[in-house]
Amino acid sequence: MARPMKTSQKILTHTLLIMASIIALFPMIWILSTSFKPREDVFSRELRIIPENFTWDNYIYVLTFKDGIFLKWVMNSVFVAGATTLVALFLASTAAYAFSRFKFPGRRAGLFSFLVTQMFPGALLIVPLYTILRDYGLINTYGGLILSYSTVALPFCVWMLKGFF
Repeated sequence: MARPMKTSQKILTHTLLIMASIIALFPMIWILSTSFKPREDVFSRELRIIPENFTWDNYIYVLTFKDGIFLKWVMNSVFVAGATTLVALFLASTAAYAFSRFKFPGRRAGLFSFLVTQMFPGALLIVPLYTILRDYGLINTYGGLILSYSTVALPFCVWMLKGFF
């Protein structure tokens, strides 16, 4: 049975947790605050979390920039993320089910290969993926982007979904 913490330990623990939370949240609060400042206040030497001259101009500029192209960029990201999720989920769930339920030759080697691929940094895939996408004419296409993201996501998804079957 765990022994109860002393009051001094509780105070120290909570103080450290509060400090860590402030350190983690401050950049996001600062960015949000800065987004409501006019350009002159952003580059001033005076540091304020609450803007002195509150304005929506930055949001208006971004949303109306070049006839709302920002919204097109957001929709592209949503489409690619959704398609990548569907592809990875379909392939990973079928693979994870097979690895969990069936005993077949090469099962351990397959699981080991999925685990090992997670150990390599993503930068190692840049040149091979580019070469493959170039050879198949998928550069600057949704299909190429979805394929490359699915390639990176699939081993992780298989490994995670394996525990659910």
